[in-house]
Amino acid sequence: FKTEDFVFDFRRIPVESIGGGLLQTVELASFPVVAMGNSAQSRFTLDPCGINLPHVHPRATEFAFVFRESSIRVAFGYQQNTDCDGIHFISTLNNADAGVVTITSNFFKLPVKGIAGSMDITPELATEIRDELPLNIEQMKPRINQRTCGIQYRKSKLLQKFV
Repeated sequence: FKTEDFVFDFRRIPVESIGGGLLQTVELASFPVVAMGNSAQSRFTLDPCGINLPHVHPRATEFAFVFRESSIRVAFGYQQNTDCDGIHFISTLNNADAGVVTITSNFFKLPVKGIAGSMDITPELATEIRDELPLNIEQMKPRINQRTCGIQYRKSKLLQKFV
């Protein structure tokens, strides 16, 4: 490798729009030097009140570098922007093939009767919740967005029952 191989420019990879933010994933094809350290990186932009839903990386440990002082809540397996401005951070994983499993969306892939029984709800409600779930980065509940940042958010049919 040459010295310039160790410098990565996020402007040269595609930006994926996902729910309440943007994602750019550094892959082996776009940055071959990551193979030396067996690592992976992603650049996240979380919109105001955006959240990266609870998840695990089955083959890696994750840590994040936030670009500027901001209100980000980080806990085991999720990141949440509690500010009214977008935030940017780099997620670094110690495995080039870290994998990701979003907990809520995968839980709701189980048979409806099993979901309903474990949550003590009707199968109909379990189905309704499953059908409304986002796959990954999503905005927080509408009333929190409106109270915190004045963001107008279209309520889903299911949320209208609870919010």
